Amino acid sequence: MESASLRINHNEFDYKNYYGELIYFKTFNGLTILKGNNTRLYPLNLKMKQVSRSVLTDNLKYIVFINNFSSEIEHRYETVFNTDVKGINKENGIFSYKVGMESFKHYIYAQNSTYSQFYHEVSSVMTTQEPDKKCITKMECMSFYNKEKCKDYQQIEVIDLCNADISLENNILKIDDDCILFENNLGFEFDGEYILVKVSNSLIKEVILANGTYVKYKNKEIIKEG
Repeated sequence: MESASLRINHNEFDYKNYYGELIYFKTFNGLTILKGNNTRLYPLNLKMKQVSRSVLTDNLKYIVFINNFSSEIEHRYETVFNTDVKGINKENGIFSYKVGMESFKHYIYAQNSTYSQFYHEVSSVMTTQEPDKKCITKMECMSFYNKEKCKDYQQIEVIDLCNADISLENNILKIDDDCILFENNLGFEFDGEYILVKVSNSLIKEVILANGTYVKYKNKEIIKEG
């Protein structure tokens, strides 16, 4: 109730514009990309300009999260990753999780980043008519945040479900043979947030544009939207 009370205080929140937005959502050939923006949900005194998350997945072989934070003033930005089991730090920015017979890895790429682990238990009453019946959820939590406050911050997370070969160099995220480009590179020019280049047998199989209007490859236009 304290949280609800805070949100109806017009001095703390833009109450009439208190909502999140789905910026785009596309799905084709097993690939799904989307972006959500929750900037309006934050108190006005934080002076947030952007709090957004983009998601990309290819048939759940992997899931990529791109978290963008921007403000007029400096902050410590934090994301929390909740799981049933505790993550093991394999090396800097790579964490391993084993759930029963299955396992996956969690990669996080960010400048000036650190993390902490903690355990969280949520207990809630199922119905007011039966206050003795509770639902208890136990979570292992991993918190990722910037060591020093800053105005702009980005995190790129990858959930690897198929033991892929993953790396991020020169603003190119490589997942096995696929590449995600965040700026013009490798002969590509585009105006969107990023492009996914799917490669098979050393040949370009498909190019996906996120939130843009064109893509050129070696000066030849291969995508034109709008």
